Amino acid sequence: MLWTAIGVLLALIIAYSSIITPTGADSPQCRSIYMYPSYAHLTGLDSTHTKFSTKYNLFLYREQGKDTVPDTTQGHGEFSGLDGIPVLFIPGNAGSFKQVRSIAAEAATLFDQHRDEPQWKGKNMDFFAAHFNEDFTAFHGRTMLDQAEYLNDAIKFILSLYAEQENAPKSIIVIGHSMGGVVSRVMLTLPNYVEGSVNTIITLAAPHAAAPATFDGDIMRIYAATDKFWRAGFTEGTKNTVAKRRLHDVSLISITGGLSDTILPADYTTLRGIVPDEHGFTVYTTGIPGVWTPIDHLAIVWCDQFRKVVASTLFDIVDPFSSTKTKPLTDRMRIFRRDLLSGLEPQARKDFVNVSGDTPVITMALLNDNIIIEGTGTSNTWNDDSKFHAFPLNDKPDSDFAYLSTTRPHAFDPAGQHSSLLLCNIAAEQSTLDSTDFECVDAAADVYKVPNPNGPLQESSIGGSLQPLYAASIPSSLLRDYSFVIYQPAVFFDKDDFTYISVSHSKRSSINATTSAFDLLFGTTLSLSKPDIYTRITFNNVWSSLFAYTIKVEHVSKDPRFPPMAAQLISDPMEVKWHVNLEGAQHVSFHSIAPYTPYSTLSNPLSFALFTPPGTTSATVTFRFDIMKSLKLLVLRYRLAVASIPTFIILLTMICQFYTFYTTNQFPAFEEGLSTIANKSALIMAGLALLVPLTCSSFLRRMFFALDPIALTNPSDLSGAHVNPYYLGLQDKSAWFLGPLFYLISFAAVVIVLFVVRAILLIIPLAITMMTSLSHIKVTGLRDIAVIQGVHDLATGSMKDMRRLTGSLVLAMFVMFYIPYQFAYVVCCLVQGATTIKAYISSENSHKEKIDPRKKSIANFNLSVLMLMLWIIPVNAPVLVVFFHNMAVRWKTPFTSHHNILAILPIIVLVGRNVQGDYLPTAHLTIQKKLTYFILGYFAFFTLVYGVRHLYWLHYLLNFFAAWLMLLSLWKANSGV
Repeated sequence: MLWTAIGVLLALIIAYSSIITPTGADSPQCRSIYMYPSYAHLTGLDSTHTKFSTKYNLFLYREQGKDTVPDTTQGHGEFSGLDGIPVLFIPGNAGSFKQVRSIAAEAATLFDQHRDEPQWKGKNMDFFAAHFNEDFTAFHGRTMLDQAEYLNDAIKFILSLYAEQENAPKSIIVIGHSMGGVVSRVMLTLPNYVEGSVNTIITLAAPHAAAPATFDGDIMRIYAATDKFWRAGFTEGTKNTVAKRRLHDVSLISITGGLSDTILPADYTTLRGIVPDEHGFTVYTTGIPGVWTPIDHLAIVWCDQFRKVVASTLFDIVDPFSSTKTKPLTDRMRIFRRDLLSGLEPQARKDFVNVSGDTPVITMALLNDNIIIEGTGTSNTWNDDSKFHAFPLNDKPDSDFAYLSTTRPHAFDPAGQHSSLLLCNIAAEQSTLDSTDFECVDAAADVYKVPNPNGPLQESSIGGSLQPLYAASIPSSLLRDYSFVIYQPAVFFDKDDFTYISVSHSKRSSINATTSAFDLLFGTTLSLSKPDIYTRITFNNVWSSLFAYTIKVEHVSKDPRFPPMAAQLISDPMEVKWHVNLEGAQHVSFHSIAPYTPYSTLSNPLSFALFTPPGTTSATVTFRFDIMKSLKLLVLRYRLAVASIPTFIILLTMICQFYTFYTTNQFPAFEEGLSTIANKSALIMAGLALLVPLTCSSFLRRMFFALDPIALTNPSDLSGAHVNPYYLGLQDKSAWFLGPLFYLISFAAVVIVLFVVRAILLIIPLAITMMTSLSHIKVTGLRDIAVIQGVHDLATGSMKDMRRLTGSLVLAMFVMFYIPYQFAYVVCCLVQGATTIKAYISSENSHKEKIDPRKKSIANFNLSVLMLMLWIIPVNAPVLVVFFHNMAVRWKTPFTSHHNILAILPIIVLVGRNVQGDYLPTAHLTIQKKLTYFILGYFAFFTLVYGVRHLYWLHYLLNFFAAWLMLLSLWKANSGV
């Protein structure tokens, strides 16, 4: 009871932490939207085009008053007059085709505003959306394949609608939400994929790295096969020419809403180990310029700030004069980096001016009296003159450059109508006494948008009341080819405008803080003396996504126009969050190295880009561990452990019960076995704590892979990435305490469920007694109880063996031809529950009459089997949801392996044998006992080490255990014992 009380307390604390309202950078701030949608059903996509025409449908979105209405006079459901660029929206798990309306409406509005401009000619878009009848894609692999195959047929049909127009499109842009994003990757692996029909995929909150639910083996196999195909397409030296041919021009962008997504762990959206940087990346909405807000799983398809960025980016990447209707891969990726990255990420440096070989050189002669040579430190140009401000770099070879302003520099303008930012060298041969000739490149494109710290974060985003600021941070490694940074202020300026520029030594602007776990727990403080406007602070030992922190910045400054702000940064995946109100403690959570997801290296620490106003005399940064926020982060990442770890405890309990049974010939109560486990809990928790650092070992992971009976993906096959799919999936040895933590909570859950079952065992007999009393029926023993139960005769064992056998055969036949075995499993659980009730009623009657104490052992055995079966129900329930959903929409989806009678027959036989009321798994031979211990021990080992990522296999192990018990029964019968 002590362990149970502790587990319940921990569960309540975690539950409380999960309902704490997020604040600051973690607070969602999406604006509401308005649109006038209409949808046209493309009935032409019939059985002549796809075999799924009776199950799925295709719609064309039209924004009323802005989109042209297509001509439908042709009949047959085909449209003419479509002249836009086709875009296909794929909904996610239980999603609707109507979710396309937000982005499509914004695209229509944007084009309507610019349709008369020459550069927008031919850029209008036609948004198509698939209607999947709210299929549960995340629960059923066969459904995922059906959708992917249908979409390939749909794309072929869509492209045929444009076949008669000049320069007809040969490919289509795909936008996939949630599981729709995964389906978009599956499409390219199937035989009916049309070569070259997809070259741009944008996914929203899509779990690419790991399946969010592991209840179905087909889903796990599809994930493994799809990842293998995509890795082969981008790996040098592979012989998979089909993958290389299909993926060589494909760009894949994965966008996630971050911490606000409480349906899917945002860690699962990473493309690490699947797609190289040249073809795609993962980005968080908290860092996308102008968005700067986390977005939940459903809001990501309609959030106003975000949909505006997505629509604008789509228009940037399209090329109406190309047959693919998109720009080349390198140009698309450059645009995606420009529009979606904050500018602080290392990947954003790919497009820096001195990296691009085609950067034009600007030659200009400047009068010497028109140049102001600035000194070291920070300068405020104030935009109040027309002179050029030059910042020397030659005498500071290890200097970093920082820029912060209310105005964004434009392309160089000799007239000075707009401000300019240039990187220059002196052309000494052409210089004179009165002037200096410079050869420069324009750095305006390297300036990025940042929030305005003078108000709430959302007020700087698109549609807000505050104008954002503009910043640039160029490290010394990219400045070595230049002698000066030259800034030209604009001729016209506002009195509130400002420009801060700093050139400082990299040791001053980049600080590496090496902190220990002790420092983080009690807080570590960094003191900054006269910091420049930009300081990069890196906490080298902070990289685990499982922990949250707080940061507080205190400063002394006389500049009221610009309070300090900070951007937290994780470079892989690319997650940036902005903290604009640093007067109080800010909550810090991030997504870096997370359980069960690939990672490239452990040296991916958390960094902060601290922006402070000029004249700041001192600043202190306090960083500490946040316990409550950290507990909240565990809920989403380990919710599948709710089924696996309690099953592990039940199996340990059953091992203790079987040991007592084989020693004393009396099968003890479940509580007795659980008490034995409780007495050993300290030792068990020590072992679970030790298992965390052990699974961090690559050698032990190779051993686990060798012992894995399914082993769909070898962790060593990941291209440039690593993954730990075992136990808790951790890489942080300091997280050893999570094993004992989950054990205590799971132990409490098992005890609570046991109490509930015990209560039912007590209440139902009392209810039966009351019913019989009210009905004036004399109840004498088990036979009369069976009559009252009526429809439960099978479970009570009052029916003849032939009728019981007939019922089992009928259930087995249904599994073979119609229902999935998961349905039969639930039926078996119900029968086992009724059998357990009967067994306890019988044992109580036997106890009173002192007739057969063996019945107590039978009742205890049935309760243990019931407890084990109850914890496997969550593994089988999701497939049943798919089955009943398909019945509702009158679609008979093939369930392939789910009709495997061998996957349920031993359980049916075991439950049927228990119904007779006289079965105990007796073992007289030593080998029988040892094999029973081994089977239960391996079952427990698999559940603990592999269970979270392979939940569906728990059913098969239970089925195997049932087969062993039936084998023991046959062994006894044949031996005559």
